[in-house]
Amino acid sequence: MSRRWSTDAREKAERIVNASLAVAREAMAAAMQEGGQQAARAARQEIDGALLQLARPVRAAHAIAVLNVAAGCLAMLAAAVASWAVLR
Repeated sequence: MSRRWSTDAREKAERIVNASLAVAREAMAAAMQEGGQQAARAARQEIDGALLQLARPVRAAHAIAVLNVAAGCLAMLAAAVASWAVLR
């Protein structure tokens, strides 16, 4: 009889341990997923902040490039007018 109780007690203890391990495994997986999501959000915020800091210099460089193209066009026009005036 005591052997049967011992076996029953051991089986119950094993079920409890297995259930506890399953719950702990699920909790750990949930915590790891939440931590990963938080890390992804933090990285996204940092990247967005860096891109915002780069936006103004990029716009300024674009404006300078447009002005350089316009200046080049004016120089070509001036050279064409000068050539026309000399050859005429």
